[in-house]
Amino acid sequence: MAIAFGEVFYLECYLRRINHCKCAKTRRVFESLGLLYGLWTISEKAGDFRGDNLLSSDQLSQIRERISDLCRGLVPDLIPLTTLPNFYFYNIFAHEDFYERFLGVLTQQKDAFEKAENWDENVLRAPPKDK
Repeated sequence: MAIAFGEVFYLECYLRRINHCKCAKTRRVFESLGLLYGLWTISEKAGDFRGDNLLSSDQLSQIRERISDLCRGLVPDLIPLTTLPNFYFYNIFAHEDFYERFLGVLTQQKDAFEKAENWDENVLRAPPKDK
C-alpha cells in the first residue's frame, strides 16, 4: 500500500502543476495523460489490489476499457507533442551519441534560441506558497 500512497502523492503534485497551464486544450491533454498513468498503474498492480479485495474483476475490466478509450482519444493530440525535427532519414537512437546528435539538430533550427512571441502565455506559473 505504500506504493499506492506514493503514486497518489505523485499524481496530486502532477495535477497541481498542470492546473496552472493557461491553455485549456493543453491542460486537458495533460489531465488525460495523468489519468492514463493512474489507471495504468492500478492495472499493473491489480494483483495486489485483488489480493486485498480492494478491486473487483468488473472494476478491473472497466479500468482497462477506460485505458483503451483514453489511448484512442489522445492519439490526435499526442502526435503533435511528439513531432521531432527531420533527422535526414536516419535513426539517431541507434547511435551511441544520439543525445548529442538530437541536441545538434535542435540547436540548428531557425530561432532555436529565441523566445516565442507568446512565451509568457504558456509559462507554467508556480503555485503561490502558503504562508
